[in-house]
Amino acid sequence: MPSYLNKDLSSKRSKAALERLPVNPRRKKVSPDERKRVATACNQCNVRRIKCTGNQPCAQCAASKRDCKYPELLAKATVIKRELDKLVREHLTLKRRLGLIPELGPGLDSIKEAIGEPESQIAACPFSHLHADGGAPAPLEVELMVVDDYAESSTGGKMLVDGDGTYRFHGNTSGATFLDTIKDFVSTSAALLSEENTLYFQTVGSYQTLDSRPMILPPDQEVDPLDVPPPAQAVTMLNDVRRALTDGNGSYLCGGILYWPLGDLDSVLASIGRGQSPRQLALFHAAFAYATLLKGSGSQSRVEGQCGEMFYARARKLLGNPLDVHLYSMKDVPALTLLALYHIEGNRRDSASAFLSAAMNICRMHGVERGSSADPIEQRSFWTLYILDRWLSCLMGRIPSIWDEAIKLPLPRDIRGLPPAAGLKANVELSYISNFIVHSSYRGGLSVFGEDQKQDLPDGVQEAQRLLRRWKELIPNDMVLRMSEDLDSSEPVEGYENLDRALCSLHMAYNQLVILTIRPAFLSAVRKGVAAGFLGGPIFLVGDFGAYNHLRECAQAARANLFLGQWLVDFQYKLTLQDLHHVFNAAVIIAMYQMIFLNMRTKDTERISFALRVFDVEKKTGNEYAVDCYKVLYHISGLIGKLRPTIHCDWPQDSSAGTPAPLMSSDGTDLATGSESPEQMETRPSPPPVSLQARQQLEDWKNVADMALYSDGGCMLDK
Repeated sequence: MPSYLNKDLSSKRSKAALERLPVNPRRKKVSPDERKRVATACNQCNVRRIKCTGNQPCAQCAASKRDCKYPELLAKATVIKRELDKLVREHLTLKRRLGLIPELGPGLDSIKEAIGEPESQIAACPFSHLHADGGAPAPLEVELMVVDDYAESSTGGKMLVDGDGTYRFHGNTSGATFLDTIKDFVSTSAALLSEENTLYFQTVGSYQTLDSRPMILPPDQEVDPLDVPPPAQAVTMLNDVRRALTDGNGSYLCGGILYWPLGDLDSVLASIGRGQSPRQLALFHAAFAYATLLKGSGSQSRVEGQCGEMFYARARKLLGNPLDVHLYSMKDVPALTLLALYHIEGNRRDSASAFLSAAMNICRMHGVERGSSADPIEQRSFWTLYILDRWLSCLMGRIPSIWDEAIKLPLPRDIRGLPPAAGLKANVELSYISNFIVHSSYRGGLSVFGEDQKQDLPDGVQEAQRLLRRWKELIPNDMVLRMSEDLDSSEPVEGYENLDRALCSLHMAYNQLVILTIRPAFLSAVRKGVAAGFLGGPIFLVGDFGAYNHLRECAQAARANLFLGQWLVDFQYKLTLQDLHHVFNAAVIIAMYQMIFLNMRTKDTERISFALRVFDVEKKTGNEYAVDCYKVLYHISGLIGKLRPTIHCDWPQDSSAGTPAPLMSSDGTDLATGSESPEQMETRPSPPPVSLQARQQLEDWKNVADMALYSDGGCMLDK
């Protein structure tokens, strides 16, 4: 039949369907006894796909003398997905507390064991040493129909808009999500203090990125991929990259925490002269582009046209289109990975994600993650790709490019002719933990387990902390990887003049994960303190907060990172974007610490001032990321002296009122715990007046559960 006749016939049928009368609602319902077909067939009839009479035994089974059995009927219930998740978590928590099942391990290893996967396959996971064997959740005895409660449940993240009006999703672990929450807190606090709301904090719901802007690259006819810098300049630039990203030119005892096979450039050029493919030059051009960013420290040195675009264009021209997979091999993975890092440093995170996905796809094509390659360079290149993929996944709050359960490749080990593997292996293990946190935020493992205001951190967060402690326990006791615990001491730390940059970056990443798992609780405590100060009632005592000890641990990790950031600056190391976001997160935590803890540490004030100086220098280079961080730190540090009197009820009193000053702790401890006595309540000053709208916001801050920010999409991880 001609196609045009098919088209006409199809349109007529569609029209007839639209004109069809609806089903008569008064239509007689058929009783079960009068039905021509049974509701449930027996197992034998169901397998043979024949009509079942529905009796016991049915006619078919009776005639063939088969055992007639029907499937077990389960009661059905319709339940909101959020309520189902809560019931399942409470059920498992109670069983674990009663000792009926062991503690649940991370990832899907426990599920693998539950469905009967051989232990040899479970043990093949390279990260099994980080956690103990876990039990499996008991199967539900009721068949449940799960429905999504879109009206009340959170999306687990935020849709934020960039400067060009493009919306992008940022998950629970995203730093942009956390930054937006901090902006909202600062803006609300400024309004409560009757301060003018700055134009900057009217940008709540937006974030900065350059992904919507195309890179300004030189014309294609001007790009010569065989053109390299003069020998002396090339050596200097490669040494800068090795010092910042790899093995420190052989000086790092741990061997570095990332790996790129940056060999001898002269040998590569000689091989090209003998007729070999010039594609191997792409890795060097990517290194030259990144080295250009590392040198960008002068005024307006990070603006377009001065960020190594020519080197980037040469690398891209050599590699071609990443979608043409037939052009690529494992030898191209290091270049793609380094180009992704170049985009990260240039604040183009979505572009970096595209390069990392392309590189991971090449690895999957060659089965490297399954251990198919015996080449140690290819294996280390995969693990470097894995680290950056996990870090960006955590930074953006999005799922990674590959599951941990699919990886069977052994962890890096020492190979003759290559740098020591200790630093790289430790970084891979730390990246696994960060992925566990991201994975938990997607499956709801970090949600609250009850309405108790005095509860501890959620189980998922405590499991992440257990993994972090386990990681630190596995670090050897020598000075190759271990670091002193007393990094926030006011006295010089012995031996740190010889600290290598790779070790510094590794421990900053560890401290950052400690901060990220606790910072929602920190922000919740600050909100409750502000609400108590403006609404009146009992004075907020941080010692009564459910996660009080965790707040102190978080503050210690923040002080350690600011110490390490200061060390990098003192020893003339260029702070990368990863270093900057570690410094930013640490400074925000210390600022919040000074708001709610009674004792003020002079050293903490100096640390915040150091962070402000760092971002003040960086923003002058044209780095928009640094501009954003500087503005947030500037405003939140300015709130410390204004919110402390409100939270601790120590604002100046009107002498005519005759109200005595409140009783304050003078023992030098963080803050005394316990409730106020009636005498203290009578001497408490009246809170400042607030508007009806602000009062509603404060009531929400005061009454929400301590750990609610772990499940409302507000703030989970990196900036």
